[in-house]
Amino acid sequence: MEAIAEDRDWAIWIARSHMLNFTGPICQVSGDSEQCYGGSDGIRTAGAGSIAIDAQGHLWIGGSGTLVEWQGKLIGESLLPGANAPDTNRGIDGVAVDAGGTVWAGVNRSGPGDGLLRFSIGRWSSYSTPGFTGANVRVRSLFVDRNDCLWVGTYNQGLYRIHGQTVDHLGRQDGLSGNSVYQIPQATRPNQRWIL
Repeated sequence: MEAIAEDRDWAIWIARSHMLNFTGPICQVSGDSEQCYGGSDGIRTAGAGSIAIDAQGHLWIGGSGTLVEWQGKLIGESLLPGANAPDTNRGIDGVAVDAGGTVWAGVNRSGPGDGLLRFSIGRWSSYSTPGFTGANVRVRSLFVDRNDCLWVGTYNQGLYRIHGQTVDHLGRQDGLSGNSVYQIPQATRPNQRWIL
């Protein structure tokens, strides 16, 4: 299991990257039933590193070099910038959707077309602001909080909090136990809170 999300019907969605007897990179658990989805359902990526659910209930699945939008059927699939085919070396390890509907994708590599990316109206763009260049970070996890701030967990550069043009950075020197942030727990109930 790589990531987990809860939809508005309280069903649990699980993103998977290592599967026996390939049954699909995403699974839904609702009540006592479990259903996995894969290639025959329009999800061609071999594994899913992340998953997010937008306000319309669409799933955004970060896979091997591709971002998939899915809601019971394939809505769209977008390869990472510069790719002609899914690239298993360029995984989308973090996906989050902000209040405006922009999808944020975190790639496990840094460099042009990698790092922290935005996907909006069918187009990819790199994110940069004074003091922060998205292409310079290897992203492991993403989370948008209730104040519409984007939290970026990295493989080796700690944690970033982005709100508009303001970027805050936390690392080992600020009290974190290390500079690798693999998951950012997400509270799904209104009164539930997590402290990082």
